[in-house]
Amino acid sequence: MVATKKASTKKASTKKSSKKSGGSKTLTPIKKFCSNWKAWQDSMPPGPSTIHVVGTCTFPTPGYKAKLTKAVPQGINKAILLLKLTITKPSGPIIQPIKKVEVRFRAKAPHRYTHVTILPDHVTVKVQQVV
Repeated sequence: MVATKKASTKKASTKKSSKKSGGSKTLTPIKKFCSNWKAWQDSMPPGPSTIHVVGTCTFPTPGYKAKLTKAVPQGINKAILLLKLTITKPSGPIIQPIKKVEVRFRAKAPHRYTHVTILPDHVTVKVQQVV
């Protein structure tokens, strides 16, 4: 009887671990899906300087959303803007065609940026200055 309990306990723990590995279906790293990053800072008068960042993310199905936000905290080099890329998975039934989504970020720029780094992939893009 004791041997049976040990065997069933072992099976239960195996099932739990397989549920964990099977239930965490995620995309391959985002780096393979997002590309064509461009960044520019517009310092033309009359308004305040603005930083623009644009890229394209390709997903296996429609319904995914991508958003860039300022990373908190920013790094120690104020010339490099750190942005966080957040991906939202679709909910409900989905179809299978591949879908490209444009990602945009725009904000007032308190000072001149030289580079933008997209997290969590650590893709760094040189900022073109428009003056």
